[in-house]
Amino acid sequence: MSRVRRFTWLASVVVLLMSASRLVAQITGDIQVKVDDPSGAAVSGATVTARSLDTGTERSVGTSPDGSGRIALLNVGRYKIRVQSIGFAPWETSVEVNSGGVADVKATLNLKTQTQEIVVSDQIQTINITDAQLQSVFTSKNVVELPLNTNTAGILTFAATAPGVVPQTPNNNNGFLGYGNFSSNGGPNARREYHCR
Repeated sequence: MSRVRRFTWLASVVVLLMSASRLVAQITGDIQVKVDDPSGAAVSGATVTARSLDTGTERSVGTSPDGSGRIALLNVGRYKIRVQSIGFAPWETSVEVNSGGVADVKATLNLKTQTQEIVVSDQIQTINITDAQLQSVFTSKNVVELPLNTNTAGILTFAATAPGVVPQTPNNNNGFLGYGNFSSNGGPNARREYHCR
């Protein structure tokens, strides 16, 4: 092959490559995003995602310390832009990418609102509609922790904490309930003797 033919062939290849690069440059575009917070300060480290509304493909980039990010060489068409950052609510918009153009997007992220969740673990005691009985349940721990005397009258005083209990001999020498002579919810009283050791 002569030098002239080699030169012509090489020139043709270069022209073809240049034409192909121009073609690529004409069918793609870029998205330039600037991310700020409500005070206007730049948000660095935010994730910017561009999703093609035509094909569903996605490209993502993180913002630099000045809050900017660029997604280059995107096919022309409509894109949904989503910006996310820790402590901020997600931000979304739609843009059109044109051939050889740059779509500028300015995103202002709002602070994420704090939510509180209250979990109720105990159930409310339901009203007893089957009978009029009143009762109180005490554990041994409740009894031990009460600031009462250890004599018989002191322990029986514990009965006075129940609703509807009325002493029948309040003026005796053995304390509030004496030896256990009391009425409960209007019922007849009975003398009961309790001995504590």
